[in-house]
Amino acid sequence: MLMLLFLGLHNSSLGLSWLLDRSPMTVFKALRKLMLRLKDGKVEFRGVVEVDELYVNAGLKGRNNSVRIKHLCREPRRRAFRRRGRGSWIHDKPAVFILVGRGGCGDYVPSSNVEAEAAIKIVGRRILKNSTIYTDSFKSYLGLSRVGYIHEYVNHSEGEWVRGECHINNCENRASILRPWLSIHRG
Repeated sequence: MLMLLFLGLHNSSLGLSWLLDRSPMTVFKALRKLMLRLKDGKVEFRGVVEVDELYVNAGLKGRNNSVRIKHLCREPRRRAFRRRGRGSWIHDKPAVFILVGRGGCGDYVPSSNVEAEAAIKIVGRRILKNSTIYTDSFKSYLGLSRVGYIHEYVNHSEGEWVRGECHINNCENRASILRPWLSIHRG
């Protein structure tokens, strides 16, 4: 099972079946069993936790390098990348909240909404009360101290990236890993 986990991060189940010399259905069933086990283990954070959000492109359907698109004799549809400001679920740029405990565990939570109520709800389901939460200065996080958390933030717009122990570098690290992974696996 451990081999499936390590190999399955960047390979398809068909590719894994070829690498492990097993039938595709056997590998698929083993991966499915592993995914269901991992899904049941809900991560619950305590202590010092970093929270940040990022917006992933779900658009740009039909890239120029696709053979099928080239045979259509038309330009590919263009979505995303055009609007200024924060992304949204409706405009093909959904938000993904990243939660990283200073102990090393992390979680990605896609959300259709980045308003304060949604952010507090996501934090409330995964982080125990009286934990210290480090964020950036995004206004949706400002109500965390009112609901029972110790909240500190850094203001990126003023060039502040670290203040003592307060930073969200681990979240930004996870975001830089998530984007290429989603690109490789087609989102």
